[in-house]
This record gives sequence, C-alpha cells and structure tokens, in this order.
Amino acid sequence: MAGLWLKRGVLQRFQAARPHSSTTPTTPTTPATTTTTTTTNTVRSELEQDLKSVAQSVEYQGLWGAVKTFPKRRPFVTNMLLCTTVAPFADYQMQRKEGKRSWESWDRPRTLCFLAFGIYQGFAVWFVYIRLFSWLFPRSIVFSNLSWAEKWKDAAGARQLVASILFDLSVYVPLWYFPAFYAFQGCIQIGPDETPWWQRYKSHFVEDLAHQQPGSST
Repeated sequence: MAGLWLKRGVLQRFQAARPHSSTTPTTPTTPATTTTTTTTNTVRSELEQDLKSVAQSVEYQGLWGAVKTFPKRRPFVTNMLLCTTVAPFADYQMQRKEGKRSWESWDRPRTLCFLAFGIYQGFAVWFVYIRLFSWLFPRSIVFSNLSWAEKWKDAAGARQLVASILFDLSVYVPLWYFPAFYAFQGCIQIGPDETPWWQRYKSHFVEDLAHQQPGSST
C-alpha cells in the first residue's frame, strides 16, 4: 500500500511538472503582421532619409505635374539651368537698359563673362550651399524640408539657419564669391592692359560688401 501511494505521488508530481493543455499559447506572428511592421519601418526610414536629402521623392501625374515637381526631383539640374541662364540674360537686359539695343553696340564679351561665371556658379553653389553647408550645419537641409508648422517647433534647425546665413554673408560671399567674379571678369571681359582683377576686388570690396547686405537700398 505504501508503495502504491509512493508511485501515485511521483506520478502526480510528474504530471504537475508537464505544461497543461489549458495554458494559453503564445500568439504566433503571422506573415501579415510581419509585413505590416516591415512596411512601417521602411516608410519611416524612407521619410527620415527624404528629409535629409535635397532631392525629394514626389509623385506626379502628366506633363504639367512633371514640370511642377521637377525642381524637387532634380535640384542639381534645376540649379545649373538657373545659374547658366539667369546671369547672361540679366546682363542682356542691363545692356538694353544702358541703350545697347543693336547687335553692333551689344557688349558680347561682357555677356560671355556672365555666361561663364554662371556655369561656374552652378557648380560652386551646389558645393557650398549643399555639400559644405550640410556638413557645417547638418540640420539645415532637414529644416528646409519640414513644413511651416514643423519649422516653428525645430529650434535647433532655426539656430543653424541663422548661423548659415551669417556664414554666407560674412565668409562665403566676401571671401569666395566676389574674388571669383572679378577673376572671371579679368580673364574674359577686361584686356591685359586693364587693372588686375585682384586690385579691382580690393578697391570695390567695401562697396560690394555694403550692397550685398540685407536691407541695402542700392
């Protein structure tokens, strides 16, 4: 009898140690749940990368939609087109305003100077404002891609925006942009007997710096 009770006790302990069939099983991860999670993470990753990128992924329909979204989708090409067309066209308009309306009176070397400078400026602007500024002010591109409501909440981005403007006006423009312009002018427009470009840069430095400051009336 004692042996029977001993065997029954051992059996009960063995059964108690086994997992009961009534225990709620762990809900397995279904393929649909895994797909949804993966898609959400992918969208979030693409959105974060899109904010850090100058080129934006924009959906469009038709020819007019492609034209409207082209600057966002192809910012470098847009930048080059603007720089290489606006500069010579602006000079052409100024020459017309100066009375040089005929082919004979048109100062073609001057317009050629602006065309060459515009081509250079297209590459320089991309390097300075996109490559260099994104390294010096890493929050600037993200800040520019935010909505206006999100910009108001991004204090760090706003501070970097102000810092980038100050750097542009106090470092890049007077120490890089102006010398490059006078160098192109000296190589293309001005003859060898004229004043060297670096002397023209030095003599016009204060006046040019005053003209490019915000709020200047000249």
